[in-house]
Amino acid sequence: MRLGLRNWLFIITVTITCCLCLMAGVWQINRAEEKKQLIQRTMAYLTVNNPKKINGRLLNAGSVRISLSGKFKTDSITFLDNRIRNGRAGYDVFSLFSPDQLDLVFLVNLGWIAAPMYREKLPTVSLPEQTVLLTGLWVRLPESISMGDTNLENIGTFKRVQFLNPIELFPRITTVLPGVVVSDSLIRNLSPAEIYKPRLGPEGHYGYAVQWFLMAIALFIALLFWLFRGMGR
Repeated sequence: MRLGLRNWLFIITVTITCCLCLMAGVWQINRAEEKKQLIQRTMAYLTVNNPKKINGRLLNAGSVRISLSGKFKTDSITFLDNRIRNGRAGYDVFSLFSPDQLDLVFLVNLGWIAAPMYREKLPTVSLPEQTVLLTGLWVRLPESISMGDTNLENIGTFKRVQFLNPIELFPRITTVLPGVVVSDSLIRNLSPAEIYKPRLGPEGHYGYAVQWFLMAIALFIALLFWLFRGMGR
């Protein structure tokens, strides 16, 4: 079988497409491994009870379970929109927390609350003004809630956002850490806070990888079939 220019272009195109599918599959596997390591780092946390040992270097190393006394900044309550639990729309509620013995400010996930019937209203949440003991797991701010425009809305004394960006939300407070404390403490009217997981877990990436590899195999088989059929003529 003599191959003309069009045939060679077809073979080259299919070959390149197969290679791209294989590369996409490998990329998905790498992403799955990254997500597995992220989840493992989150669960393999350190426990620190001495405030003097908490610093930026320690927190950047991974997840840290903390126990700190301090006060909430009651004027910083922020509602993260579009958080669904058990089929109900609602908000994750956040606030800033200033420990007594540290020149740092923590962003705290206080818990979840159902959204009211009308969009222009926000639920009522009140925080203690006195010194309290905050316990929880400090984790890096997940991409699923931070990689996007905040679309900040000021409703009364509260804020409503679509994504969290502490620098944009609290520009005057330069000591806010780039992470969030998933609080153990229960605030009245709030359901317990949950540790954030990636939107697409390792299993999802593995599934996409299999699809890309199957597509590459299918294209390769189709190319072989086309070549052998042409040789038999």
